[in-house]
Parts: sequence; C-alpha cells; structure tokens
Amino acid sequence: MTLPETLDNLVAASPIVVEGKVRSQQGFWDDENKNIYTVNEIEIFTVFKGINILGTLQVVTLGGVVGLDTDNPEMDRVSSALELQVGEMGLFMLQSFPGSLAENFPNITPLYRPTEGVLGFIRYDLVIGVAQGVYDDMTFKISELYDSISLITDIPISLGLWDNEDTVLRGDPSVERSIVAQQEGISNSEFEVHAGVGDLLTISGTDFGNEVGNVLFPDANTGGSRYISALPQQIKEWSNTQILVEVPYRSGTGKVRIDKANGESLIAAENLPIGYDHINVQYNDFNGQNAYVTQLTADNIMGGYDFQFQTDFAKNTGASNAFRNLIQTWACATGVNFTIGDVTTVDEDTNDGINVVRFDNDDELGGRTLAYARSRYRGCYQGETIKWYVNEIEVVVNDDYNWHYGESAFETGQFDFETVMLHEIGHTQQLGHVINPSEVMHYAIGPQQQKRSLSHIDVIGGEFVTAKSVNDDVCGRIPMQEYESCCETMVIVGQPANQFFCNDNTSVTFTFDVNFPDTYAWEVKNGESWTALVDDSMYSGAKTANLTVKRSDNPVGEFRCVVSNNCYEILISETAHLSFRDNDFSIVPIQATCESEGHIELQRENTEGTVRVSIDGGNNFDTVWEANESQLTILATSGSYPVVVTDVDSGCWFDMGTVTINASIALELAAEVFESA
Repeated sequence: MTLPETLDNLVAASPIVVEGKVRSQQGFWDDENKNIYTVNEIEIFTVFKGINILGTLQVVTLGGVVGLDTDNPEMDRVSSALELQVGEMGLFMLQSFPGSLAENFPNITPLYRPTEGVLGFIRYDLVIGVAQGVYDDMTFKISELYDSISLITDIPISLGLWDNEDTVLRGDPSVERSIVAQQEGISNSEFEVHAGVGDLLTISGTDFGNEVGNVLFPDANTGGSRYISALPQQIKEWSNTQILVEVPYRSGTGKVRIDKANGESLIAAENLPIGYDHINVQYNDFNGQNAYVTQLTADNIMGGYDFQFQTDFAKNTGASNAFRNLIQTWACATGVNFTIGDVTTVDEDTNDGINVVRFDNDDELGGRTLAYARSRYRGCYQGETIKWYVNEIEVVVNDDYNWHYGESAFETGQFDFETVMLHEIGHTQQLGHVINPSEVMHYAIGPQQQKRSLSHIDVIGGEFVTAKSVNDDVCGRIPMQEYESCCETMVIVGQPANQFFCNDNTSVTFTFDVNFPDTYAWEVKNGESWTALVDDSMYSGAKTANLTVKRSDNPVGEFRCVVSNNCYEILISETAHLSFRDNDFSIVPIQATCESEGHIELQRENTEGTVRVSIDGGNNFDTVWEANESQLTILATSGSYPVVVTDVDSGCWFDMGTVTINASIALELAAEVFESA
C-alpha cells in the first residue's frame, strides 16, 4: 500500500525524468536468484531531466515472469509494484536500480527503477488527452503536465515528436452515451459483477460501430483515476448496439468507457458497481497477451500456509499480536488456511521457501510505501493453458512509520497496523484492489483510519478463492484444506467462587465457566507472582474448567484461571480464595427459672461472616446471626433442640448436638393453719 506524493517531490527525487513508451518487456532473476524483476524497454520521446540523448533506456520493476519456455515457469507479484503494459506511454520519473540481474541479462547499462514504485509513472490516456497518476491529484491534461514539469525544472519543454504508430492526441470525450450494463456471470453476487473471475458484462447502447474497439474500466489500483482495457480475448461479442465483455482483473466501480475503432470515446452515464477483484497474472505468451487466474494449494502438512515472524518482528508484541488477529480474521471469515508458524532469523525478501513476515531494512521500501506482500508463483502447462499457484509469500512492513497498535487512541499521523496488514494479507489470498472506501481491499488508506473487520464483498471474494483452491487440482499439488480452527469470541458465563475447607470435607473445586475456550491453565499465587499448576497429589484438573484442590496442612491460597482460544484471545478469571473454616462455635442451654424463660445461647470467636442457625436439625435455618456479633440468643420453650450452624459465605455447616430446655417448675406454697391450744 502506497501513500500519495507531490509531483514536485517526485521530480526532485528523480535524477532522470523522461517521456516515453513501453516497447518490450522481459522477466529476469537477480544475480543471486532471490527475486524476479521485469525489464521494461522504454523508447524515449522527450527528456525532461537528467540525460541529453534519445533512444531507449531500461526500467526495472518488481515482479515478473520467467521460464515460459520451460515446463516450470515461475513468477513474482508484489502488491505495491508498478505494473506496466507494452504500449503504455507516459512520464517516467526514475532513479538508478541498485541491484544486479542474472548473467543471462544482456550487458545493458545503466538500469533504472521508478521513483517510489507506482508513483514514478504518470500514464498518458491519448484518447481523452490526460496524464494520470495513481491518485486524483496527479491527473492533468498533458499540456498542463508539461507546464508543471517546466516550472519544477526551470527548463522550457515543447510537445514531443511521437512516432506515427501512436494515437493522435485528442481532447475530452467527443460523445457521451448512456451505457446499460447487465451481469451474465456465474460468481456469487447480489447486484455487482466481479473482476478477474470470468463474469460477463452485456453493454447495450447505440452507435458502438461494427468494428471492434476497446472496453475500458476504472483501474482499481488507482482509485479510478486511470482506465484499464479489457484484453482482446476478453471481448466476446461486438456489434453496433451490444457488447459482451469479460470484466478484467483490476476493474473497479465507476463509469465504463468504450473507445470506438474510429477514435471516439463513449462514457457511461452511471457507475457500474464492481465487487471483489481476483488477482490475475497478465503477460505476453505464445498466444499473445493473456490473463491467467491464480490459486492457493497446500504449502504445509496442515494443508495451508505458515507465516513465520522474523525475530525482531516477533519481539514487537503490538505488531505480532495484531498480525495474529488479522490472520484469524481472514481464516475464520473465508476459510483460507493461513496460520502462524515458528519464528525465523531470515531477514530478507528471498526465494527460500519461507513465508517471512518482517520489518524492512534501511530504505528498502522507500518513503511512501507502508508495506507490501509478495506472492511467488509456480506454474505448469495443463492442456493449452498455464495454471499458476502460490508457492511462497513474503510480507514486508516499513519501520519508518509510527504505527498504531491495539485499542489506544491514535496519535497524529499514525497508521493503524492491523488495518494496513489486513489489506496486505488480502493480496496474499489473491484479492486485488477495489474502489469502495468501506472495504478492506480499497486501494488507499489514510492516517488514523481503522478497518479491522471484513465487508461482505471482502468475504465473498475470499470465499471464492478458497473454494477454488480447495476443489481445483493444479500442477499435481495437494489442494488447500479449508481452515477449520475458527473460534467464537469467548464469553465469561461464571467466575470461580471462593471455597472453604470445613471440618469434614477433603477437597474443594473451583470452576471457571467460559463459552468457546480452547485451553485452560489454573495458577496459584506465590507472593507477588502467579505459578502455573500441574496435576499432582494436591491438584487435579489444572488444565480444565474445574480445578480440584485436596486438603493439606495449610489449606489456604489464591487461585485464578487463564483461558485462551485458537484466535489468540486470552481471558483471566477473577481471583478466588481458599480458606479454612473451623468450628469455633459454643452453645449453652439456659434453663428456665422463676424469673425467665429458657433459651439457647451461642457464642463464636470469628465474627466476620453471617451465620444461620437451625434448631430443628437443619430443616429450617430461620435464625440469622449477623456478622460482627459474637453472641446469639434464641428463645426456646421446653424441649429438645438439635442445633445446626451454617456459615453463609463458605457453606460449611456444623452439628452442635442436641440441647434440652427443661420445663419450668411452678413454686407452690401451701398455707397451714395452726390452732392455739
């Protein structure tokens, strides 16, 4: 993902600025067979800065195709790289290429690369007379671009003498017609067509001409500031009133355009909604220029792909935790079999079979690229076509940016790491850019923007690639297995309660009730730290929801449970206390006297908790003995009373035995009469 830059800064950073046309392309390995590059031969029409001769020069771009004349062709594709096509013309802002290509590359020097990748090329659309950069603020009339370059370089420039094979420069579209589009595809869609999956679009109107022209769609890589043309093989039917065309890779939502054979340009009155964009690889082979779909296979024994954090990346907990989250987001939403593997010391972008995730070194990514994802492909001939599958993945992040991690508030200018990397991993799932700001695969991102969940279109695009990768055989590879370790968000249902050892119980059990966990780990507090428990003579169930603690000589402690799931979520329970509740109660029956009724008197030393008392053997605990009261009196008539005491907090109960209250004895005085003698 690349950020905008001003024309002034791009020209200032470019020793060479020329106007030219792509005449040919060829893929080469570098001299160490680490990465594939494309060498683009550019015919120079006008020099704006840096050299004084016309002719050709060689521009090297990331990614390319090699070995088409062998049984094992290979290809690299880099998400942020400039993708040129033969015949494209425009302004090239160039720097020296710092690498070296393989020995079979002709001895042509020097080599150049586009300044800041995709930003280093402003494409000319000669039919409508505009020069188009990646972003809207880099779109000019070609004459205006000349004026801007002249102001920056302080060198007067006149219109270049283009060769007679090039289209004559035209002004704005001379005709605007209403184009009605109807979907005829087979993809899963509600109202959109999708790009790069074979969806057919019927375009109805008038005066298209009977000679085949071009059908163009807004280029999703540029947010629609440029157009891309359907390949000749993708135009299935053409008449004066109707066109049937396959929607090509990189097509985004916007107004479809028709360039007639006579040079007129027709533009639709309304936008055509285009959903997801499936990556195709497009190049010239023996059958001309063609587009081929890509897919995933089983790259590991689990039927998917392991992403391995480079050591320094793994130490950055904000980055590594966010990456785990976003991998799980794609896997659980679309079924793509992406997981996190072992940490690796590999710290370069190289063809080594390791799917490395790392921060860049020095200015490896330049100043305007936030991150990129590289897909390495291998191919084979099946019938008359080439099948391509992803053989390796590299993810590189620019460490010069102030990244935002987690849930904290944004600082000014920060980019959300999880949002950007969720987008880049979409590319590794073989999804291209779209034009829809609500979707993760939207072509651009700004500071302090956050999109950490997938849209409906993101999901069905990923599901399309997953279904194809699971069901289609390619090159004798084992198909990818659909990811099945998804997990629901954990929800705490119940916390562990405090437990007590009473006089007669020999064990207690703590329970942490959580929905959708995968692992449990009980811990006991030792001083200021927590120690993980294992099953032994004292503890059982240390890795389950229920921890049982056996009675010991010192039956007290603090316990908690840590639960996690396969999505790397972690929940920690509240601390539960284990205490010993002994019988510190005493009971005294107070017999009735002439002056008072009989009653039962209870006393205790521990007055912290509330106690309930039963005088009918535990059937009814009607009497409440409040906390902080050391004595309780229960009035009772004559009779026998089986007294049971229960501690409300612990649930411990104690049988205090039976006490008897005797009936009071009435004092009878008899008066005797004595007669005197």
